Amino acid sequence: LHINSDNIKKAKLPNIKMDIQFDIIFVGYVIEHLPNGIELYNALANLKLLLKDNGILVLQFPDSMKLGMEFYNIDYTHMLPTTKRNVNHTDAR
Repeated sequence: LHINSDNIKKAKLPNIKMDIQFDIIFVGYVIEHLPNGIELYNALANLKLLLKDNGILVLQFPDSMKLGMEFYNIDYTHMLPTTKRNVNHTDAR
């Protein structure tokens, strides 16, 4: 796999506006800062529009169930508890 840095774009969730589609979108340690599940759903729906047909969306986030109250202690800006179940329930279809 070769990644050309000219093809890397940075943007802010939830409402990314771009005229191109991507093979891979990586979102690292961002979704837990969204205020609620509705914003997460909207962000995932928007990201899905930015993916090519067989594109891959990679989400990286802390597991709030595993961390317990440390989820908030680690970073006071965490808003949305992120678990595999929460993220799956906001699946943007």
